[in-house]
Amino acid sequence: MAGYPKNSNPFLTEDDEDDWSSHKGGKIQEQISASEERQIDSTRRIMQSIQDSERMGVATAEELLRQGEQLDNIERKTDEINETMTVTQKHLNSIKSVFGGVKNWWTSKKKPAESSVPEKKASRLQETVEKHKAQDCRGFYEEDNDLDDDFMKGARTQYLKPVTRSAREEQVNENLGQISDGLTALKGLALGLGDEIERQNTQLDRMGPKVDKANTLLENQNKQMRNILRK
Repeated sequence: MAGYPKNSNPFLTEDDEDDWSSHKGGKIQEQISASEERQIDSTRRIMQSIQDSERMGVATAEELLRQGEQLDNIERKTDEINETMTVTQKHLNSIKSVFGGVKNWWTSKKKPAESSVPEKKASRLQETVEKHKAQDCRGFYEEDNDLDDDFMKGARTQYLKPVTRSAREEQVNENLGQISDGLTALKGLALGLGDEIERQNTQLDRMGPKVDKANTLLENQNKQMRNILRK
């Protein structure tokens, strides 16, 4: 009894079928290579986008930190103005009083009021920017004991299950690892920016009454001085 022919197509010889299988395998390999190339291009675009976001974020952070320093200086100077206005008011009261000189002679001097500006410690944003400068835009912020950060670090070797083990596949995995680092860095930057904005908003709320007090004292003392000069 004759066996079944190896070819499913009776019009193809065994050599023809081998050629067809080889041709089909080449097509599949071409498709795999094309897919890997697309993945490389896609991950490179993502990496470029992350790097651009990092540069913009760090520039924003540095400007926000400079603004914070200016607010600190303004608040300190406002406290100094209020303290000076308090002393000036005592002098005005002395001038308006006949016995002001004698009274002030026996009055003990009070210690100058301490500034109510809280001592500023290194903020999360400042540490983030410093790490960014030290590590050249890669992984410049890593929060200790952070579950998301630990997850992303642990997942770096599990992005793609090895299939072809080609150089392109390895490049895709490397790019995905850098994307993970970049996203972790952006997360830290976003947290730092949020903390600094909240700190400055609290500071502005604290400074409002101080500035109002300084304006009120200044207007009141100017009025008193005009009345004294008229006499």
